[in-house]
Amino acid sequence: MKDAVEFKDVGECKIIHSVALKKWNLLCRVLRHGDTYKLAEYTLKGKRKMNVAISKEDAEWLINTFSLKYVESETFRNSGMYLPT
Repeated sequence: MKDAVEFKDVGECKIIHSVALKKWNLLCRVLRHGDTYKLAEYTLKGKRKMNVAISKEDAEWLINTFSLKYVESETFRNSGMYLPT
């Protein structure tokens, strides 16, 4: 999934939509905390492999394209993650 992200030193990273369509897998998640969104990828053992800030527009595109289901956090207010269904 790292190929689908244009990394920046500061701020939100940009998602390359055409590459994201090919690289998305069940280990990818969109995390939300308030108004900030992050793209996270995990290993098979559950360790976080990548965690980058993304824009709200890119997050909504990922959520709608891959039909991700929102799961609210039981620990933090206004937080949760979008999981593949």
